[in-house]
Amino acid sequence: MQNKCKTVLFLSCLVVFCVSGFFLGREAKKYAVENKRNRNLAYKVWMIREQSSEYVRKTNEMLPQYANLHQHNADLAGWLRVEGTRIDYPVMYRPEEPEYYLHRDFYGNDSDSGCLFISSGFAEHGLNTIIYGHHMGDGSMFAELLSYKEQEFADQHPFLSFDTCYEEGIYQVLAAFYNDIDAPEEKRFAYYEYLDLSKENTFQEYVSRVVSASVIDTNVSAAFGEELITLSTCSYHSRNGRFVVVAKKMEIPPS
Repeated sequence: MQNKCKTVLFLSCLVVFCVSGFFLGREAKKYAVENKRNRNLAYKVWMIREQSSEYVRKTNEMLPQYANLHQHNADLAGWLRVEGTRIDYPVMYRPEEPEYYLHRDFYGNDSDSGCLFISSGFAEHGLNTIIYGHHMGDGSMFAELLSYKEQEFADQHPFLSFDTCYEEGIYQVLAAFYNDIDAPEEKRFAYYEYLDLSKENTFQEYVSRVVSASVIDTNVSAAFGEELITLSTCSYHSRNGRFVVVAKKMEIPPS
């Protein structure tokens, strides 16, 4: 009887192991497919950018590396890259459905990874573009954004690029901080509500709070009128935690 119980227990464990392995394998395969699609998009953009390095930028003409992608999907708002990381993705914006790309890829397919996307309430001349992305367990999307919690990483990666479809942009990291959506109201920093910084007092308030909350020291300041991007992803330091990186736009010298 004892041997029979051991056999039943062993077979039960084996079944659980096999079923778990099946589902884990299926999830890994799905993430691999999603990552391959994103890498293919990044490769297409890189190839065209390399081929058009002598391209003369015109204010009314779309950058060639994004023209075909935009023709395929007009929700393309730009492209975000952080050198030395896997962050190299399209940024989407659908104002009538701001979270449309939360679980959809560039082509509109169902996707756990989703896309990077611009938040609702975006103000075109508001001096702050808030971009959201998932913190994926396989290290894709905005997972590596949390590397900015380390001073050494921030020192080695002080710049990132965010292009619109019409203009290339280089940004300098200003601050990186943890945030808790569930914090008591009197302690909460609702960075996601600072969508329009076109008034100087609001701009200065946001920058001051961002710098005060920062876990790194960049020795970078921002003056009213400079454009900012705010990158936001989930952080598991609390039940409803976030990790945020803020950067300011740099002047790109003419080529």
